[in-house]
Amino acid sequence: MKKTVVAFAAGAAISSAFALFLVFRLESLPLPAFREVRASYRPSEARLLDRRGEIIHALRVDRTVRCLEWTSLSDVSPALVRAVVRSEDKRFHEHAGVDWIALTGAAADVLVHGGRRGASTVTMQLASLLDGRSG
Repeated sequence: MKKTVVAFAAGAAISSAFALFLVFRLESLPLPAFREVRASYRPSEARLLDRRGEIIHALRVDRTVRCLEWTSLSDVSPALVRAVVRSEDKRFHEHAGVDWIALTGAAADVLVHGGRRGASTVTMQLASLLDGRSG
């Protein structure tokens, strides 16, 4: 019991320090405008079209990532958006970008069990994508 309490406290301290680092790091980065993000987006497939715009052949030209054609959010089912947000960040509507509960739990899990589990929020994942360091 005592080991769990100590691990939880250490996890809370580590996750707090990490989150503060992220907050200060992200505040110092200028966010790109939507137009810039949209203009720089490149699908991982090239398509050969006929004169009527029908696809004759598609070829994957970038095997390091899988990026399909750009899809407008208005073309995505609201149920799919809710499902993705729920599965990726169950407390999305309860925090301001950092899920302290998940970070603390993940840090404690590492200290007690040596395990690894994710604690990144949708906001953190987006920041990573915009910063170009997604994996």
